[in-house]
Amino acid sequence: MLYVLFTVAGAIILGGIAESVSGLVTGGALGWIAASVVRLQQKVSRQNDQIQALTTELASARQADTPIETASAAAPAPETLATREATPAAESPPAASVEAEDVSLELELHPEPVENAWRAAPEPREPAPKSAVEGWLDKVFDKARQWVVSYFTGGNLMVRVGILILFFGVAFLLKYAAEKVVVPLELRYTGILAAALVMLVLGWRLRRKNAAYGLVMQGGATGLIYLAIFAAFQLHQLLTPTTAFSLLLLVVVATAALAVIQNAVWLAAMGVTGGFLAPVLASSGSGDYISLFSYYLVLNLGIALIAFYRSWRFLNWLGFVFTFGIGTVWGAQFYQAAFFNSVEPFLVGFFLLYTLIALLFAMKQPPALKGLVDGTLVFGTPVAFMGLQSQLLDDYTSVPYMMAWSSAAVGAIYLALARFVRHRAGLGLLCESYIALAIAFLTLAIPLAFDGRVTSAVWAAEGAALIWVGLRQGHLLPRLSGLGLMLVAAVFYWDESPASWPTTFVFNADFIGSVLLAGAACYAAHLYHRHRDKLTLPEQKFGARALLVWGYIWWLGGGLRDIDNHFNGLAELLLVEVLVALTGIACWLAVKRYRAIAPFILGLVTAGAGLLLMLLLHRYPLANTLLINFNMLSALIVAGLCLWMAISAHRNRFSDSIAVASVAQRVLLWAATLTLLGFGFGEIDHFVAEGLKGSLSLLLALVVLLPLIALHRRVNWAPLTQPVLLLLPIIGFTLVIYVIRDEPLLAHYGWLIFPAAWAAWYGALRYLEKQPGYPLGALHVASALLLTVSIGWQLSQPLSAGIWAISAWGLTFALALVAIQRLKHLGWPFQRHAATMNTLLPRILVGLLALWMVISNLQAPGSSGAIPYLPLLNPLDLTNLAAIWLIFRWLHRHDPTLITDRQLAYGLPGALAFLWINAALLRAFHFTLDIPFRFEPMLASFAVQSGLSILWSVIGLVTMLLATRRGWRPLWLVGGALMAVVVLKLFTVDMSGTGTIARIIAFLTVGGLLLVVGYFAPVPPRAPEDPEDSDRSTIADNSEALHDKH
Repeated sequence: MLYVLFTVAGAIILGGIAESVSGLVTGGALGWIAASVVRLQQKVSRQNDQIQALTTELASARQADTPIETASAAAPAPETLATREATPAAESPPAASVEAEDVSLELELHPEPVENAWRAAPEPREPAPKSAVEGWLDKVFDKARQWVVSYFTGGNLMVRVGILILFFGVAFLLKYAAEKVVVPLELRYTGILAAALVMLVLGWRLRRKNAAYGLVMQGGATGLIYLAIFAAFQLHQLLTPTTAFSLLLLVVVATAALAVIQNAVWLAAMGVTGGFLAPVLASSGSGDYISLFSYYLVLNLGIALIAFYRSWRFLNWLGFVFTFGIGTVWGAQFYQAAFFNSVEPFLVGFFLLYTLIALLFAMKQPPALKGLVDGTLVFGTPVAFMGLQSQLLDDYTSVPYMMAWSSAAVGAIYLALARFVRHRAGLGLLCESYIALAIAFLTLAIPLAFDGRVTSAVWAAEGAALIWVGLRQGHLLPRLSGLGLMLVAAVFYWDESPASWPTTFVFNADFIGSVLLAGAACYAAHLYHRHRDKLTLPEQKFGARALLVWGYIWWLGGGLRDIDNHFNGLAELLLVEVLVALTGIACWLAVKRYRAIAPFILGLVTAGAGLLLMLLLHRYPLANTLLINFNMLSALIVAGLCLWMAISAHRNRFSDSIAVASVAQRVLLWAATLTLLGFGFGEIDHFVAEGLKGSLSLLLALVVLLPLIALHRRVNWAPLTQPVLLLLPIIGFTLVIYVIRDEPLLAHYGWLIFPAAWAAWYGALRYLEKQPGYPLGALHVASALLLTVSIGWQLSQPLSAGIWAISAWGLTFALALVAIQRLKHLGWPFQRHAATMNTLLPRILVGLLALWMVISNLQAPGSSGAIPYLPLLNPLDLTNLAAIWLIFRWLHRHDPTLITDRQLAYGLPGALAFLWINAALLRAFHFTLDIPFRFEPMLASFAVQSGLSILWSVIGLVTMLLATRRGWRPLWLVGGALMAVVVLKLFTVDMSGTGTIARIIAFLTVGGLLLVVGYFAPVPPRAPEDPEDSDRSTIADNSEALHDKH
């Protein structure tokens, strides 16, 4: 069963994953193996149990002093024991001293005889093994049984059984009641109200014994009564609206009375909540808002009366939220302009009531807390009143500027309240709050009567003045009021639509308003910075910075908006960059004065914004002239700004006070450089003819980068020379352009610009020798390689395509290698950077020369030009021979440390020579027999195959003879391997050329060469096993030679 289960499971799982028959078979096989392992584990486990039982019996027998021989007599002894008994008694140890480990070992080797030897105790019978599924089910049943037993045996048994029985009983009761019992609605509500009244009376009776429990009972009873009345009216229409409203009002009054008597704010809150929700829940939909607001007015009078005796902030807040919240909802749904005269008195009444409640809350506090201000009511009441008032006056036109008069009236009320509480002890904070509200609403009257731009300007100036007053007096509230006023001024500015009539650039209300807002914010930031010792910790950290950012946004945003309203095209771009430059200069001057991080970051943001706007707004009109237009002038402005900021930051030592200044200076420098180069290249690409783009781009790079060296002489700031390093990649990029267009470097004024560029570059490298930190050695290597490639391209261009052009590249690399060898004694740059110029550079050129050999011998040679092709005497083969000689000479004479392995040092030139001689043979066949220089035609040619066989045989012969002469065993093995390849090739490839002269010549030549090898170099030379052995063999050979001579 186990095998079947595992096999089927494995087949299903792996077959489903692989979705193939092979997966099915593999899964079945793996399942069978898994079943075998499980069965083997079970068998081993049973044997371990048997061994353990027998070991236990042996230990018991030893404790009873029973000799092993006695137990052995009860049954035939096993072969091992018999062998031991056959030994003499003198030599064998006593039976009782046999160790348990020995017995265990013998039992493992011979289990059955040992079981027979210990038949004194009956062998225990092992139960039949269970399958994996049966074992899993047993575990599940055991867990369930253990849980049931623990439930009924652990803890309080009676309670657990009772809960269980009660659960089933309630379930059965509910089910029966739902199916059988029908209770009238009136009886249901009567029962609920009776239960609620019982809870209420019980809670009242327990108010002294257990106050908390009693209040909970009273609150629950009140909630039940509210729900019962609401459900009876709304769901089943058992009560009329008047009756329901009267009952809810009665509950409200009773709940409030109970709360005041027991000093229970939560009970009062429940009563107030029910009171406010009663007309909503009991509404008949008649729309009688006068009755609704009259009821709410009476309810709020009750809250004010409670506030006279109890300072319950939560109750006041709850009444405020319900009053203005429900009023707002009603107004949004049902208010009309015709209702103004009847609704306005209620709104004013609610405002006055909650203003009074906030005053009573502050005055009725205990002596220790007297003057505590309820900010929600003090500041929320006028805000809610003015918000609803604005909605009531939305379509009301009978009285002009009614909203302005309302705001002024509210300000006057709070001014009178401030005067009322001014001299009362402990109400100083409330007095300041009333003064702030009076100023705010008197200020609010201004925009309600005047234009938004005038309002914003006046408010911004007033906000700055309030901040100045707060700093002079050391009070926080005026400062916060000033900040809030400035923020509201900004809102009013944006809320005012821009002028629809034509305006003058800069001299218009929109721009002047934004400038005034920015000026007020910056002046406030200056005040915060100047009086920072009077500020709180959050104000010290964020006050001046936030105000500066706020002013920055208004200045830059207003300027960009005004430019966009009056200009477009390149004029807009130019003015935008002028604005950006002025802003960046102002930020940097602020950094110089205050040494603060905020203006520094804003300056960087300004530079970044200038670059971004340059990218977004630049255009290339057809009427423009190359580099002389608003587009390039804008790029010069933003690049000049970045460069000036970088140099100014260095000169004024911004890095001493700002950690990131040094990094920012370099970023600005590179931004200026890349801006000039990028937009200059764009101008060239747009306005210049195709052929001149490369050379003029290189000329522009010289004009932009070389002045940085002159500037460095004056400023002495090391990073100024870093962008000069771009000249080398630009030279390389220009070379790529010429290569893509397949043009010589001397074309399109290249004969003038390229020499000037190289002269400027090497002059810059010579100047950088005085500056630390530059990888000048690597730069010299890269320059020499790029110059070599440029010369190679120029030499190959005039030649026709073919072996002459290919040879020009090889000749260039070879001459460069020879030139370096000849010039390595020069002081600069070879001796100054000897490690790179005299070692690394030649090694790279050797690698390039080897790579050229591989490429030139693998690709098709092309035409030979006007001169007929001569095998081995053509420029390509001669250049290859020179390259092989140079590489071999360099590896073994000039730079023997490049490859320390002797075999590799000989093998690399040998491999290149082997590649060249084969390619030379193939080129000879290509030019003489017109066989295409491709793999398939060459492979199909019997002449080529025979020639290769003969060539390889000759190479193998020469290699083996040379190896035998020099005693180089590895070289002989290489030649032997090549000869083996030739033989294999003869019988696999050349054999197919039946009846051809080429096959005959190949076989005869190879056979003859093999005979020569067999005579002169039949076996590889013996490799010396040890240097001392080699020396001794050499001495012996020399002595034998002397003996033969004599």
